[in-house]
Amino acid sequence: TNIPPSLSNVVAFASGDYHRVGLAPINLPPRCNARSVSRGVNQALPITLTGFDTSGDVLSYRITSLPAKGSLWQYTTNGLGAPITSPGTAVSDPSRVYFVPLTDDYGKPYDSFGVLANDGELDSPPVTNTVSILPAPLIQTATRTNLPQAAFVLSFTGLSNVGYAVWRSTNLLTWS
Repeated sequence: TNIPPSLSNVVAFASGDYHRVGLAPINLPPRCNARSVSRGVNQALPITLTGFDTSGDVLSYRITSLPAKGSLWQYTTNGLGAPITSPGTAVSDPSRVYFVPLTDDYGKPYDSFGVLANDGELDSPPVTNTVSILPAPLIQTATRTNLPQAAFVLSFTGLSNVGYAVWRSTNLLTWS
């Protein structure tokens, strides 16, 4: 039987008078997961890129689009590595980058960037990672009243589409 030279990874081949069949494993493209992450103002945000490959291949990642307001940097254990300045840049750490927002700027969502996974042969479809930069709430007033019953009134400003929590304690050890 003549096996066509263009076939690769063939594990079995059968032929007859009127047919030829080759059996080979297929490599499906990996999947890259979109993420939404958040951090406080003026802080570099380490972002872990995640994905999945049905063949179990090790994944690498590539930036497909840059953020509009913030910037992306290669991840190193000592902090910011080289800046990522163009789409198509490979991520040097196996799965992490840093996002750095503009100074004193914030929003939910704040910015986004595109990324894809590669299994050594195939690319995943690109996904969007969304970044939110959240300011600390600013306390405007805090008062205690006694009438008609004791109460504590707290007034603060923050982003309208962000949930905030107020914690209380009577002994500074146990909080609820």
